[in-house]
Order: sequence, then C-alpha cells, then structure tokens
Amino acid sequence: MISIESLYHGIRSEGVNFGLPMTFVRLGEGNPYPSVETAVEEIWRASASNWICILGEETLRVGVGSLVAGLSTLGLRVELEYSEGGLIPGWASRNVDRLIVNYLENTKTNYFNLRAADMIRFSIGSTEDLRAVEKGLAVVKKSEATKYILLGVPDLLGSCFEVVRHYSRTRLYWEGGEDAITGSTS
Repeated sequence: MISIESLYHGIRSEGVNFGLPMTFVRLGEGNPYPSVETAVEEIWRASASNWICILGEETLRVGVGSLVAGLSTLGLRVELEYSEGGLIPGWASRNVDRLIVNYLENTKTNYFNLRAADMIRFSIGSTEDLRAVEKGLAVVKKSEATKYILLGVPDLLGSCFEVVRHYSRTRLYWEGGEDAITGSTS
C-alpha cells in the first residue's frame, strides 16, 4: 500500500531539472491508496507536467517500484529522491529517469553504480558541513553522477565556489529558492 502525504505542483529549485515544472509526490503519513494502480491513476490525473518528483520518507520501500513503473508506462518522467542510505534496488536504475541520492558518509550506498543522469546531493548548513563535503566529493569524484552542493548558508558562498571549481560535473544551488545570493568578486 502506498501512502501519499501530499501531491502538489511547483518549479524544481535544484538539480539538473532546475526550473522545470514538476508534480511533486511526497510519500509519508497521509492518504493510503488501496492499490498502486489507484495511486498511479490519481498522480496521472493530477499531473501538470511530464515530470514527477517522488520524495519523502522511504522512497525505496516496497510498492514504490511498481508506482514508478506505472507512471513510466503512462509516458511520465520520474525523478526520485533517496535520502536513507543503503543499497539502491535494481528497479530504481531501470525505471527512474533521474535518481537524486543524498551523500552520507559510512553508508552501503554504492555511488559508483549511479548513472550519468543521476545526481549526488551534498547539503551545507555550516562550516563543518563544508569540510565533510570536500571529503565526500573526493570519495565520489569518479562516479558518473553529477554532484551538487545545496547551500543553506550564504556566508559560505565563496568557499563553495572554490570547492566546486576543483571537481568536474559539480554544481552549486542555493537552498533559499527564489532569493538570489551574491558574493563579492574582489
């Protein structure tokens, strides 16, 4: 059984799909659907774009693979966020168009099995996080996936520019959404 906490439309504010209209499906405590087919039909009817982003708790739990396959069969593109750590099941690389995986140190996630279409997200909320991101980027630098930093502290913008400059296929996004941040060039 799939439980959907919320189903809403918005503009993607991070990752390769930045700026694209998306229908967001947040899994979690909420409306339980009696079958995966019922959930697929509801999402398809509610979708306002070609892209669906599945996020929230336990995005790789039992039933989500069938949900993704059903959405793909209807011609929808699926981006799936995964933040729990651990092994990524085979259906994710077969049926998900783009997988976004949070980088976690000391996890069983094999970042080197990710495809070029996938992304590894690093979140920065403090100077300590920045140091951890530098270490993490060094660990996953040979992964085909695009890496990106989601910056939540504007004071670290200059330091993040320095980090991103040293790694290919690495991007930087501001967690503040629509608000722009700027840094001095002097």
